[in-house]
Amino acid sequence: MSFFGREVSREALKYTIVGAGGFVIDVGLFNLLSIARARGQLDLDPLVIKTISFILAVSFTYVLNGRWTFRQRNFRPEGVSRILRYSLVNVFGLVITLTPLYISRNILGLTNLVADNISANLIGVGMALLFRFTASRLWVFQKAKI
Repeated sequence: MSFFGREVSREALKYTIVGAGGFVIDVGLFNLLSIARARGQLDLDPLVIKTISFILAVSFTYVLNGRWTFRQRNFRPEGVSRILRYSLVNVFGLVITLTPLYISRNILGLTNLVADNISANLIGVGMALLFRFTASRLWVFQKAKI
């Protein structure tokens, strides 16, 4: 038995797998749009680009987390309330994710794609991961109360 218990460990593993898919979508789209921006084909700020890639990745993870990761936690049925809760959790997650990117670009003056990827996609996403898992598990996909 793991330190957190089987249920939490199983959910954490599933959440990580789903998150990896979301991460590929997020980072892939972020880089595609950033390259288009660098070539002059797109006139968007990197913070806006990160927000767009993040929203698409979160939409993907919402569906899979609801139907697979937290499927046993059916206290809060699918619907507007659960979507709003998931969105709110992920807005806070986005703020956590964008903070290192903002600091890197606007305080440290690091404006290249490598710095953007390290700050947003490694540091930011890593910082937000634990918060989003815990909030999703305890508030969005609650377990039925017995």
